[in-house]
Amino acid sequence: MTNRPTPLNTLIATIATWRQRSRARRDLARLDPHILRDVGIDPARAAFEAAQPFWRALMPLREPQVAGPANDVAATPPGRQPQHPCAA
Repeated sequence: MTNRPTPLNTLIATIATWRQRSRARRDLARLDPHILRDVGIDPARAAFEAAQPFWRALMPLREPQVAGPANDVAATPPGRQPQHPCAA
C-alpha cells in the first residue's frame, strides 16, 4: 500500500497553507515600521509582501546574512586564529 495523498488531504493541506499565509501577512501589516527596521526588515518590502494574495508563496523579507572572514576575525580574540565554522 502506498502513502499517496488523497485529493481531500491535498485540498486540506492547501487550505491550511493559504490560511497560514493570510494570517502571516495580516500580522506583518500590523507591525510598526520602527519595529520592522529593528529586526532588519525594510518597511516598504514588508508592505509589499503584506499586500500579496494568499495563494502566492511568502518571500524572504530580509537579505541573507553572509558570514565572511571580516566577521570571523572581528570576533576572534587577539593572538588566536579564527576557526572554520565546521571545524570541531
